[in-house]
Amino acid sequence: MRNFIWIIIVTLFFPMLNLSAQDAFGDIFDESEISETATASGTNIEVSGTLSTDHVYFFDASVVKNNEVLAMPEAEVNLKILEGDTEGIISLNISPQKWDPDIIYSDIINELYMRSFFSFGYMEAGLMKVEWGSADGIHVLDPLSFWDLTDGFSLDVTSLKKASEIVKMNIYIKESGLLELAYKPFFSSHIMAQSGRWSTGMENIPNLHIPDTTTLEYSQAALRLTGTIGRFDIGTQYYYGYLPDPALNTDFGTGHTYITYDRAHLFGLEGGFALGFLTFWMEAGYWLTEDMDGSDPAVYNNRLVYLPGMDFTVPGIKLYVNVQLVGDYTFNTENLSLLDVDETTGYGSPSHNNMLLIAGELPFNKDKTKIRLSGMWSIEEEGYMILPELLWDLNDNLNLSIYGQIIEGKDGNAGMMNSWKKNDNFGMKIVYIF
Repeated sequence: MRNFIWIIIVTLFFPMLNLSAQDAFGDIFDESEISETATASGTNIEVSGTLSTDHVYFFDASVVKNNEVLAMPEAEVNLKILEGDTEGIISLNISPQKWDPDIIYSDIINELYMRSFFSFGYMEAGLMKVEWGSADGIHVLDPLSFWDLTDGFSLDVTSLKKASEIVKMNIYIKESGLLELAYKPFFSSHIMAQSGRWSTGMENIPNLHIPDTTTLEYSQAALRLTGTIGRFDIGTQYYYGYLPDPALNTDFGTGHTYITYDRAHLFGLEGGFALGFLTFWMEAGYWLTEDMDGSDPAVYNNRLVYLPGMDFTVPGIKLYVNVQLVGDYTFNTENLSLLDVDETTGYGSPSHNNMLLIAGELPFNKDKTKIRLSGMWSIEEEGYMILPELLWDLNDNLNLSIYGQIIEGKDGNAGMMNSWKKNDNFGMKIVYIF
């Protein structure tokens, strides 16, 4: 109810401001068209969106006739209402498969916020997706974002992100610098499926208690400073909030298990530069928790996160290649007890994880047809996901996509790849862009 009231306040706030009128792989590979209407009062209204139908087939060669088929029609409508120095952004997602008793407003409202410009910067407030970090699509320095993985992984990383209530002030620093100050009143962790084929097993824990994180106790604040020095784009950020990983703590006296989230500081550095036809970037951060020496089994230890990456386009054939390594290293994990929350954070001692991501795209047929091949290799987990796709632009407003997912994980290893390894699928999607 608190969230619903908050949205009503934001919605009513737009007229008061005299408003009578923005993917790892999705960001890499984004097209949109905008139609603009001007009213008699000088207000401009920009409308864009998509209508699509998607059919997905989950296959098991041993039981073909029992394979699951999903049909998913969907509409996305984006409105930008501009008047003077202020604009309002509304993005809606309409899909029958989201019409169920457990629906939440963020399943339908992609974004709903205002932006007002001043001589020294601009302010944003509302339900929005904020992307921080210098990498391409996937980040380790993006603390204001969280993902919805209830339907598995998607090539379109932007579609996995859920909007959050955020107030953000952006201040220009000389010619190329920008200081971003953000306040987020509520906390949201990544959303995982609690049942079905994309579940990771948490629903099997009896007497599980999930905290209410839509209270001011879970408020967060962050700042980010970015700029350009010569050929280098550099940035630094600080976040005071919570680790996105839930900790499971069991009371053996009552048999109840409690999900908790640990207060933490994130200190981060990021940067990127171009060298010829190569572009490089790097993100690195340090999570400082309340378990400084690693002695509290109920609190996560400090950890280092990192993401180096590069991309390039091969001259002549227009082959685009993107390579990134996402990893983390948890400190003081050499002598963990079986009940320590850090026991399941990674592999080896000290505990660590690394995932290699590679994406490629080759256009042909006068750029109307594209072959895309992406892959994720969870190195320590010994699991992988391969995502092929054929994209054909039938005309300026209509495209056809044929895609698939091949998922494999090693038996006995905990992780998403092993949990999802029976979910190989292929699909066909037709999208009308307006």
